[in-house]
Amino acid sequence: MRTTRATHFFACLLIAVASASLMFAQGGATGTILGTVTDQSGAVVPNATVQIMNVGTAITQQVRTTGSGDYSAPLPPGTYQVKASKTGFSTLLQKDVEVSVGQAVNLNFPMKVSSTSEVVTVTATSAFDVEKTESSSTINERTVEEVPTLGRKFEESRSRWDRC
Repeated sequence: MRTTRATHFFACLLIAVASASLMFAQGGATGTILGTVTDQSGAVVPNATVQIMNVGTAITQQVRTTGSGDYSAPLPPGTYQVKASKTGFSTLLQKDVEVSVGQAVNLNFPMKVSSTSEVVTVTATSAFDVEKTESSSTINERTVEEVPTLGRKFEESRSRWDRC
């Protein structure tokens, strides 16, 4: 009786661990905001704070730049407001940053040295580059008509190719 309970317990534990790892693996529906924080001269700003707020949910995530001034944050799809700050520099704020699944938004912050507390709001959407991690293309009507598909006879497809 005792070994049956122990076996049952360990079987349930194994199923729970396997299920949790499968659920974690499916959590890949994210995009990323990444970039570099620099000063006016182009030198990197290490240990700057980058605060990322989801506009729809008001959930905020905070990351710090590395020694090379880089930061990266995986995020669920949505619209974000990103703020970079560090003591001795103006705070920069970028609004309406759109993140989609599988997308990397490159958002760099060139900070200005400032002795006062100053917030600079960036409103131009051209301030960041969007990089897709997938490829896509548009095909025209002729290409669609000429591609052989199931249900078409081989002879019909061959005669279409002969006309080209």
